[in-house]
Amino acid sequence: MRKQTLEEKLIQFIFLMRRTFQEKSQKNKHFSFFSLLRFSTLSFIQAKKNPTMKEIASWLKITPPSVTSLIDSFVKSGLIKREADKKDRRIIRLKITQKGKKILKESQRENKTRIKKFISKLSSRDQKDLLRILNNFYKIFLKENL
Repeated sequence: MRKQTLEEKLIQFIFLMRRTFQEKSQKNKHFSFFSLLRFSTLSFIQAKKNPTMKEIASWLKITPPSVTSLIDSFVKSGLIKREADKKDRRIIRLKITQKGKKILKESQRENKTRIKKFISKLSSRDQKDLLRILNNFYKIFLKENL
């Protein structure tokens, strides 16, 4: 059996971490509804302050029709609501509800606690190295035209 290259190990690690995170997160009472996509989208809606469907689609890098079913599920669950733009009634803006804010805050707190638990198993030096390496990796990734 051939030895894996660093690149192959990294790709495998990224997919494995994502899958493991997803599996463990589904045990959470709110995260069973919240995939990483849903969590990120709700966070974006809160941070952006009443974005349009087009803005969400652009941010997620998916088509507007694909966003519709995602947003419909949020509306049905009472996490966001659709509102007409005050200046142009043809434009529909999305607003996070109090229920959405509460669930998002709880999920953020639980994620922070979970990550803190895992990170605490590393030495202080390893924690700093991990952050430094991930930061460098991200900067390189942004500069490269992959």
